Amino acid sequence: MTEHAYLVVYQPLNRRCQDKSDRIKRALGAIGSRWWHWMDRTWIVFTDQHDDASSLTNYLTAFINHDSLLVVKLPEQPDYNGQLNPNAWAWLDTAFGKGAASTDRPSPEGDHATD
Repeated sequence: MTEHAYLVVYQPLNRRCQDKSDRIKRALGAIGSRWWHWMDRTWIVFTDQHDDASSLTNYLTAFINHDSLLVVKLPEQPDYNGQLNPNAWAWLDTAFGKGAASTDRPSPEGDHATD
């Protein structure tokens, strides 16, 4: 199979629900060759075990029950921008083959990796 990149965003159904982010993290780690997790409940994962967003969604819903989940299959060369830690930009640029991270991207003060 070909390796694909996916954006995965998870949200507990409501505040009283148990946060199952650790379950998602373990599930993605089991299938992903590389993954990014610089924002709460948000991952980018590269995997050759799922060919489409529906397949990955079906796999992940077994770990989270009825909570909210968004899975987006990313193109080979996604257009991305925002405000992140320079290390996060470097990982994204390397993962998507864009070379060295641009130094003109904004970085929030005190930003840090969550994993």
